[in-house]
Amino acid sequence: MFDEAQARADIACIGKTVFQELIAALLIEGVCECPAKNLSGACCLGEVIKAVKRSHAERRAAGETIF
Repeated sequence: MFDEAQARADIACIGKTVFQELIAALLIEGVCECPAKNLSGACCLGEVIKAVKRSHAERRAAGETIF
């Protein structure tokens, strides 16, 4: 489900990505598929948050406007 390239594209186009909210909702509903789909076998939310922060930091470092 989570694709860092898509998250980066979302951030570049609209200034944010909804992956964090989607994953959190799946966790609340109890239908998270991380154990089966994530290579680490663990929840990917922490990885997603780090990737989003990294993308924002890279955009700031490049002097791009952050929404």
